[in-house]
Amino acid sequence: MDILKFGGTSVSSKDSLYNILRILSSYNSGDKSVIMVVSALKGVTNQLTRIINLVNNKNNEYEVVFQEIKSFHADFIEKVLPLNAQILMKNMLGLLEEEYQAYLKELFEQGSVTARDKDRILCFGELCSAQIIRMFLEVNGINFGLLDARKVILTDDNYGSANVNWPITRKRIKDFFRVSPGNYVITGFIGASAHGCTTTLGRGGSDYTATVFATILNAENVIKWTDVNGIMTADPGKVPDSYSLNKITYDQLLCLSKFGSNVLVHENSIQKLQQDNIPLIIKNTFNTNFEGTLVTNTTNTRHKAISHHTDCHIVSFQKNLKISKEVYNQIKANNYLFFRIKNDQFNQTDSSVYLVSDECLKYLSTIYCCKNPGCNSCKKPKDSKVIYESITLITIATNQKDKIFEEKRILDLLNKKGINILCTRLFKNGISLILQQEEAKDTLNYLHNEIVLRTEEKVC
Repeated sequence: MDILKFGGTSVSSKDSLYNILRILSSYNSGDKSVIMVVSALKGVTNQLTRIINLVNNKNNEYEVVFQEIKSFHADFIEKVLPLNAQILMKNMLGLLEEEYQAYLKELFEQGSVTARDKDRILCFGELCSAQIIRMFLEVNGINFGLLDARKVILTDDNYGSANVNWPITRKRIKDFFRVSPGNYVITGFIGASAHGCTTTLGRGGSDYTATVFATILNAENVIKWTDVNGIMTADPGKVPDSYSLNKITYDQLLCLSKFGSNVLVHENSIQKLQQDNIPLIIKNTFNTNFEGTLVTNTTNTRHKAISHHTDCHIVSFQKNLKISKEVYNQIKANNYLFFRIKNDQFNQTDSSVYLVSDECLKYLSTIYCCKNPGCNSCKKPKDSKVIYESITLITIATNQKDKIFEEKRILDLLNKKGINILCTRLFKNGISLILQQEEAKDTLNYLHNEIVLRTEEKVC
């Protein structure tokens, strides 16, 4: 059995859906089942997040945005389904839309949106896309069932980044497929608590949905279909000489995904697949001839890759600012960059210094506002000081065992080139460099040439 995970861009156009038909045609029906885990159509989750903010702020423009989502789904249905199926699908989604309109109105009148409410709103995109895609497959002669993941994935009530209850989920999934074997389209990103409330699995949660099914059903592979040619050695928009890798390790993928790669994979997904030794293949829905990047536990590869993350800051936090466990969990759930820098030039007895992404700093500023009269929008948390603004983090994902030696080699190269590095940080399978934003592009290309092109073999 293969678990196929399709992201938003891979299910949001007529061309992409016909590519999915071609992908599925490569599987012989026989006894081998295929499971498709799907995300919401591209942009829908962002629109739903916007609705949450509008409702929270008592702004009735949320009605306009919800109407835009409805129209977007209706237009998509008209593009990909024949007339009879269009009518049926619009009627089916119409019932769901009416339910959500009533729910949003209730929240608007109530004047607040809880974390539980947010998860119930955010699941709307997956509930719609899964039904549309299953119907598209049916009218094109491919028989897939529809499974709402909330029926089998049990989680705790940590809304926004729920934890899977593995023993009960394992039993539910095994029982379901024992009674009803076959091919299924499954809603990604969502589960349900013991009380039956919708929960979400965090940013990139559809990857984790695929992992849950792969682990429990002993899948041969998880194949993540995206809109790019797998994992590349660097961002091709910044580094013209970058190319796709044919293989990489799970540790390297975790490093790249955490520190800026455009192919984001849920951290829990990476760790679970690594633990269970299930290969992950990252392919391109729009270039099905590309064989993909294979991610495994093997360490006999010299492959390296570089990621970068712009708009970061070096921030000093007073030690009396206690960041709660809940806040840390939200930082992790949103994949925000936030890690401590241990460097002589920043060492202070009364504070700790962190690298913080711009989005994370904004989040912390809302949680730890200065509370001064008239303050509507703090630009930094209380008891903190921004030491450097608008810096870039460059991370080299490597299997080099001696990180200190590799770090010295990289710093020597950059010193000869006259590139100033503010500080560095070593991780399990990565070396991170922190530098001024204006030097980032030249540094990326120079490092790619010196430490990637000189040691890698290109994928043909």
